[in-house]
Amino acid sequence: MDILVTPVSVAAFLTTRYIADYLRKLGVKASDYDYVLIPGLAMGSAKVIEDAIGVRALKGTVNAYDLTDILSMDSLDSLSPDVPADEILRDYREKAAERILLEIENKLNDENSLSINGLRVPLTPPPIRVAAEVTEAHELSVDQVIRRAEYYIDSGADIVVLGFEALNPHPDKVGELVRKVREWRDDVPLAVDSEIPSEIEAAVNSGADAIININLNNMDRINIDRDVVIIIIPEIPGARMIPQDPKARVELLVKAVDKARSRGFRRVMADAILDPFGSTFNSLMAYYEFKRVMPNVPMFMGIGNVTELIDADSVGVNASMVMLAQEIGVSVVFVVEKSQKAQGSVLETKIAAQMAALASYKRSPPKDLGISLLVLKDKRRVGSKVHERYDDVIYASSEK
Repeated sequence: MDILVTPVSVAAFLTTRYIADYLRKLGVKASDYDYVLIPGLAMGSAKVIEDAIGVRALKGTVNAYDLTDILSMDSLDSLSPDVPADEILRDYREKAAERILLEIENKLNDENSLSINGLRVPLTPPPIRVAAEVTEAHELSVDQVIRRAEYYIDSGADIVVLGFEALNPHPDKVGELVRKVREWRDDVPLAVDSEIPSEIEAAVNSGADAIININLNNMDRINIDRDVVIIIIPEIPGARMIPQDPKARVELLVKAVDKARSRGFRRVMADAILDPFGSTFNSLMAYYEFKRVMPNVPMFMGIGNVTELIDADSVGVNASMVMLAQEIGVSVVFVVEKSQKAQGSVLETKIAAQMAALASYKRSPPKDLGISLLVLKDKRRVGSKVHERYDDVIYASSEK
């Protein structure tokens, strides 16, 4: 490969006719090269160059920074003589990402995952699944719950969760909503977030696939189908509290998982409970240690505890928490969109989960993957200058 530098310092000032004349004067001929790659901003069709010297000429990227991505492609045949390679490169990355994500999905089986109503949840990611909660469902009508669930599914949620009041039982409402959602969609994994035994039993009897918040305080008080998926939390026996010490959380989780299995529950997941910023790292240690102790138990993490409790744009927070979840080995991340600032979190989390899967597959940082969460900023500075020849420049005045 040779790099030829023209006397023109700005790529946008180059024309394909100029390049053709320049290469011809240098004596470049058909037998010398397979391709001529020119700047994406060069004006005109690169076919002019091919006609002049007999070498296939193609347009590269607008930014020289992206040339490395072109050179990593198996073939340049997909590039165009007329269109900058950026769009083609973007399509190439997107198709590669789709292929990898499908390959990851196809590797899931009975040995390395558990099934929730047809959804494969890996024992260890990738992929990470996204669960989204319809909060305070007992205060909503059936139509409102279904509309919210539909919005979550359209946003990429893999599992729909119905959440209810913490201390006040609503077993009839729980049963009704689970039945109605099941009638609407029987192909979507449906979970109920409750630790109240009467609500748990109503949910399972009405068709719920999973129950969130099983613990050592309520496990002996529920009589439900042992084939349902249960998500266990490390609640202190005799108290509705989660210990701060990571080691204590792990010990409680291990004890609860062992007890659930002894009671016949075969499909068990564990949630060490993610704390808001201030003690987030402390709680992450519990997830990490539990996964080391019980690597074949899928983990569940409620990242809404962090996203909802910080005054920062959710997109970066969700992305960061999902990447940490991937590192630790969390199989399902649990999202809520309760506050205004958290709206869009399900979609953000789904994209982040796909990015985490791609990065894990490639053994690379989560960048240049074909998908991104760059919503507020671009990767490179994008500047444009209005030329007076093309438009009026209006200057603000301090005069009143």
